[in-house]
Amino acid sequence: MVFGVPGKLKFILVSALLIALGVPLTGDRTIAAEHSPATPQAAAAAKNTAEESVVKENEGASSDPSIPEVKLTSRILFQLIASEIALQRGQPGAAYQTYLTLAEETGDPRIAERAAQIALASNAPKEFRKAVSEWIKLSPDNPKAQEAFIASGIVSNQLDKVAGTAAAFLAKSKDKGAEIIKLQTQLALMKDKAKALSFFRTVTGKYSKFYQTQLGLARLEALNGNVAAAEKYAKNAFKIVENEDTVLTYGSTLLRTNPKEAEQILARYLKKNPKAVRIRDAYSQLLFQTKNFAALDSLEKEYRNDDRYLIALAISYVQISDAKKAKAILESVVERLKNNPDDENLSRAYLLLSDIAADEKELPKALDYASKVKGKLTAAAALQTANIYSRESKWDDALRALETIKEDQEPAIVEEAVLFKARILLETKGEKAAFDALNASLISMPYSKALHYEAAMLAERLDDIKTAEFHLKKAIEIDPGFANAYNSLGYTLLEQTKRIKEAERYINQAYQLDPRNPYILDSKGWLAFKQKKYTKAIEYLNDALKLQKELDIYLHLAEVYWVQGNKRKAAEVLKEAEKLWPDAAELTTLKKRLKIPNAQN
Repeated sequence: MVFGVPGKLKFILVSALLIALGVPLTGDRTIAAEHSPATPQAAAAAKNTAEESVVKENEGASSDPSIPEVKLTSRILFQLIASEIALQRGQPGAAYQTYLTLAEETGDPRIAERAAQIALASNAPKEFRKAVSEWIKLSPDNPKAQEAFIASGIVSNQLDKVAGTAAAFLAKSKDKGAEIIKLQTQLALMKDKAKALSFFRTVTGKYSKFYQTQLGLARLEALNGNVAAAEKYAKNAFKIVENEDTVLTYGSTLLRTNPKEAEQILARYLKKNPKAVRIRDAYSQLLFQTKNFAALDSLEKEYRNDDRYLIALAISYVQISDAKKAKAILESVVERLKNNPDDENLSRAYLLLSDIAADEKELPKALDYASKVKGKLTAAAALQTANIYSRESKWDDALRALETIKEDQEPAIVEEAVLFKARILLETKGEKAAFDALNASLISMPYSKALHYEAAMLAERLDDIKTAEFHLKKAIEIDPGFANAYNSLGYTLLEQTKRIKEAERYINQAYQLDPRNPYILDSKGWLAFKQKKYTKAIEYLNDALKLQKELDIYLHLAEVYWVQGNKRKAAEVLKEAEKLWPDAAELTTLKKRLKIPNAQN
């Protein structure tokens, strides 16, 4: 947990299906294309041998309590075995379709359940919903089928179809409170927050005295921007039961209206429960926001032997630009752990000290700290070392550091190392070398949206629009919520092809996902310009400039004004751009193309 200012990492919200069933789900990807390699999830799902699967079918090893009598003919047996073999060979589509067909034919819910498992593991929510619908039709009272059916309804935004099942499931649940919180967690991930809140109210109406219901209402009201209602329900939950969840939620609802009271509530609970880590972390975060550094010093002393907490505290001080305080904390950790060189927290402290030294341009010291890192963090240290060398343009040394990072190490670090190497090659050898390096890495990392995205950007620079389009579509397939990929694809099609309608669809999808992104607003403006909707174009481009002073946006806005006939405004925009980028060749190019007089005259 890092306190204070949000860190650099961006977290992608997973779907409600992931919360419900614990399996990654990346979007509406079909499993019909049999030439596609099996996903890691599908491979894991195929670990059970065909024989084991058939034995489970015969022994009733499914979750279903009531199984119909099914005559296991040689044909059915062969199809089941063939399906599992197909799954192992990376053909989940064939396996899924066979299981679903057999479920419909035999009426056996276990077979429908297996079809649902295959679809889910293959990241194919449409097929999953179809299999789950068959499963619950065959076994409407099966709790697992009900739970999966509810989750599929939430993911597909078809709440009306699952309301009855959700109410029945909750009524029969032995732990209603836990199920209420699980439901709220799933609903919180929906885009339509108002619809999620309404559904939750309907399903939990009979259980208003449960603190979990009040807690869920508080959280969903907060997501809908209803501050007063959120505070009211959070207070209700807090009065019913005082535990970590109710304290955290009530405290968070008070942040805007009464931060001092929130601080007192958290402090009081932490005093009674000093081992309540979540409360301590939230309290620390609040203290950074209220700049109560005296209280933070007290926490530092109280938890002086908790190295993880101290390291998190140091990170937060770095984020508010108090490197001196951060160093003091980290050096105290190093001093305490110096006789335990294999302690992971010691390596964490060294890595952070290296980062601070690099930011302060003490590069030899930064390298020294990085060299002391051991264990699981050596890959991160190698990445840090490469970063330090690159600051001095020591590209060969940076590449040697990156080469020490192996493919079986932390995936996020491996991915960043590949991207870093590509950037170095771009700097030293050009676009083709960088693109080839990324392409080679994609063989072993085919599900990296970041690698596909960077490969697309390089392909576009190489004027290979077809390849750029391929990689952007792969990035979207991996992450259907990847707004920048939609935007880049739309803008590329808009500029490089005549497929305006298709470009419009992708840009609009990007805008729907991230309407405050200045680059997406720029694309919306440029699209409107191409469609001769000049007033709308000016509106989008001005909105983009309010968020980000970017040369391309200025160029686009100036051109729109000029073509519209408002030459005075065009000149004003160019004059402002020339103040910010006096030597920009793009400005000269635009003025020559449109025959615009020098904006500075």
